[in-house]
Amino acid sequence: SNPYDPKAEDSGYSLKKTGMSFPTALKISGKNISTKKWRTALTAFATSIGIIGIALILSLSTGFQTKIDEYEQTALAEFPILISQSAMDMDAETMRERRGEILESMKTGNYPDEPKVFPYDTKAHTIVHTNVFTEEYLEYIYDIDPAICSGIGYTRMVGMNLLRDVNGVIKPVSIPIGINSNRSMSATSGSGGMDGMGLTSYPERIGEDIEPFLEKNYDLLAGSYPKEPTDVVLVIDEKNRVDSKVLENLGFDVAGKESISFDEIVGTKLMLISNDRYYTETPIGSFMPGTDYEAMYNAENSLPLTITGILRLKPDETIGLLGFGIVYSDDLVRLVVEREKDSKIVKAQREADHNVITMEKIEESAKRRIITYLGGNAEPSMIYIFPRDFDSKKAVLEYLDAYNIGKSQDEMIIYTDLAGTITEMTEGIMNAITLVLIAFAAISLVVSLIMIGIITYISVLERTKEIGILRAVGARKKDITRVFNAETFIIGALSGLLGIGIAYLLNIPINSLIYKLTDLQGVAQLHPLHAFILISLSLALTLLGGFIPAKMAATKDPVVALRTE
Repeated sequence: SNPYDPKAEDSGYSLKKTGMSFPTALKISGKNISTKKWRTALTAFATSIGIIGIALILSLSTGFQTKIDEYEQTALAEFPILISQSAMDMDAETMRERRGEILESMKTGNYPDEPKVFPYDTKAHTIVHTNVFTEEYLEYIYDIDPAICSGIGYTRMVGMNLLRDVNGVIKPVSIPIGINSNRSMSATSGSGGMDGMGLTSYPERIGEDIEPFLEKNYDLLAGSYPKEPTDVVLVIDEKNRVDSKVLENLGFDVAGKESISFDEIVGTKLMLISNDRYYTETPIGSFMPGTDYEAMYNAENSLPLTITGILRLKPDETIGLLGFGIVYSDDLVRLVVEREKDSKIVKAQREADHNVITMEKIEESAKRRIITYLGGNAEPSMIYIFPRDFDSKKAVLEYLDAYNIGKSQDEMIIYTDLAGTITEMTEGIMNAITLVLIAFAAISLVVSLIMIGIITYISVLERTKEIGILRAVGARKKDITRVFNAETFIIGALSGLLGIGIAYLLNIPINSLIYKLTDLQGVAQLHPLHAFILISLSLALTLLGGFIPAKMAATKDPVVALRTE
């Protein structure tokens, strides 16, 4: 009749939700770690070994790549983009296919047994593209923006009829044309491994603000730099040497001589003889070089050339573009063509299907080469484009690519960027080496991951009663997990900072050793971004290694944990 009516009484007390913040967990873990300083220090050091290894690898990789980039922007910036009449037209995929075909053909049993010869069209299997230098293209090249290009060089296979007065005797002399095969005579040349491409004509500058090629790259040892198209210079190697054949071809007597003074060479006059004076037409229609050298030498239209100076590649230059011997300007070659393009021998050769000197039957390609040699045309066999600097090279390549837009395959002009090929090769090698070394160093990180898990599990066993007390005063399961995660976080941070610190210190003796071996300064350089990433990696791995033991600690029964001694 009087049922119980429970009424909520406000006693002023409310049950609060318990929780533990991450700073509190860090504080608890920090106090626990402080009681085990040596174990924590050894654990952090052992974990940091992998970080140290990767940091050193990245330091060397970054440093060497930086040195390569510096070399690219100094030495390779001077290296031209080459456009030759014959260029390799093969991309990476085609190269792989050709390599596979070669390897397949070399396998045992792939050789035919039939006693037969199988004809095939070699042109269908060629990978060489023929560039046709039209007047339009030559004009396009000449109109390149001086803001991105410092100069243009040409190789023209145009010959010169030269005579020289040697002690009162007029005799024929010669200088190389196009490409001089005479290269450095020592492996330790100051111009390095790319020494002596052997060009006989030096590039012409485009912009007036650009320092002339010879003044920029070559020291003047005697005489003066060329000023007129008829001025030529002698280029010698770093030991003041030049092939004796070069001097003999210039009319110098080198027999029994150890040296020739600069004064004997500078000022030497060479007389350029016109084709109509040099060649005599025979009754059968062939042409023969004349023998009345004195009359040729003293002819009114004979043009004197002067060796104005002796040059040597500057010590700080790494690439010698010019061959050792006589070099001249492209203006001189064009001058020769202007004089000889309508000469009798050139006209006869244009109309003939044979060599007008030897009377041998020739093909059209050979005929074209002979006409070029005789001065019948100024078509270059190779063009060299010099970017203003390394950053401008991309703009130059885009300019060259723009010409090919809308052109057929036969009309396209393919160039060769040797500097780009070299840099791609070095970058590929460096990346491959770096990845392999990092893979090896990563093994120690895996070991560290396992070790952190074991250390954290041992800490869980040691602190079982502490876990029970924390649960008894209201700590949640995720709070217990947070305590042990905080502990692994501290160890991971110490490990990362210790590894990066040791790596920075080890870079000092490593740089010293590399400098002694290679003369390269400051190669080992750990980038701050890499350091930050490695510290973050150390934290992530230690947290991952301690995750399972931390979860195990959180699932322990508080009553059982409290009874643990």
